[in-house]
Amino acid sequence: MNKKKEARKKGKSDIELSVEESHELGMILDRLSVQNPEGESLNSYLESLGKTLRNRENLAAALIERLSRNPSEVGYRTFMWFRDLPADPRARRIVKQAGYRFLQKGFADEADSVQTEKVVLIQKEERTPSAHMLPVPGAFFLLSALVYEPGSPAPTAVSVFAEDRFRMLNAKATESSQRLYRDYLRNIAAHAEKKPCRIPLWHAARVFFDMLGFHGGEATSPEVSIARRIFDDFHDPGRKPYVYELMPRLDQPPESLRAMDPTELLHAVDSPWLYFTRDELLPWRQKIQELESPLLVVPREIQRERVKDELVRAADDLCSGRTRVMFQRFFEEYAVYFKLSGKEELAADALAVADHLRGTADAGENPAVLRLVILSMHRYWPEDFEGQQEDGEGDLRRSESGLILPG
Repeated sequence: MNKKKEARKKGKSDIELSVEESHELGMILDRLSVQNPEGESLNSYLESLGKTLRNRENLAAALIERLSRNPSEVGYRTFMWFRDLPADPRARRIVKQAGYRFLQKGFADEADSVQTEKVVLIQKEERTPSAHMLPVPGAFFLLSALVYEPGSPAPTAVSVFAEDRFRMLNAKATESSQRLYRDYLRNIAAHAEKKPCRIPLWHAARVFFDMLGFHGGEATSPEVSIARRIFDDFHDPGRKPYVYELMPRLDQPPESLRAMDPTELLHAVDSPWLYFTRDELLPWRQKIQELESPLLVVPREIQRERVKDELVRAADDLCSGRTRVMFQRFFEEYAVYFKLSGKEELAADALAVADHLRGTADAGENPAVLRLVILSMHRYWPEDFEGQQEDGEGDLRRSESGLILPG
């Protein structure tokens, strides 16, 4: 009998695991067996476990199956936390079977329960708060949360997003349920063609208050006020953004910047959100035009260096103060989303950009910021890029320092 069959027999599972995976599964089950379903540590452990199970569908499916064979409150909460993780058709069948087992033991599996004619009494809903984030075009992430307030018979679902560089802050707060909230997440995932990522509630509160701060710090509608009151209970202004707990700080940020491809990163994020305005760019465009049309004949290489220096100065000037902090938070949140979505390289690049902006180095040294200056200019004056590629990349080259410059 080979190792996989031995592990399968030992674990009594329909999922084939290696001996190492079977041992790891046993350790997870042991850890879950001592968890208190109402304890604060359970959510923390499940968040940590999510990192272990990501991109490991077999192990996740095997865990769900084992938990369903001996249903418990902790097992059901773990099932509900990871039930959407396996995507393989065979694994999805196992998840569905697990849902039947939990249902038969009195645990309400609301999404995949069998349609029956029998009337079932409504069971007490699990009071587990949750929060999610999803990048959507034209907005600084769609933030959503399901929160239980003291004295309220039903949870409140909150969704928030900012538009137009935080000039508009939109919020919606309504009485909901675990089932309605899951339906809402499925609907926005189908519409956006991206899957929302689950985040800690304290981090959702941090993102909300950052949005509010960029907007101006004032609640602009009754529902924004409700969102502020709800998130205030979870907000820790002294805690660093989640990305610095989720990912290690970079040992050598300049090297990471030089190694990254800003074009690939900016294609993966909603980069138009960061484009500079026409009025901001106009003085710099005029300076560059003067350099490209000198009164005296200047060698092409010298002219290119002068244009490069002017673009660097433009990036330093435009990406400063509040704008620089906004850029930093933008890339920090995309690093979180990429990391939780399993896109490790993009997460590392986004963190490199954010970590650089978090420091004191000139913004013009950041290839993503410099690239955004060029893309912004192309947006308003495409005629300046005639003969070059339509997306504004055109005849660009990478300098020795890693910057993308006109070639």
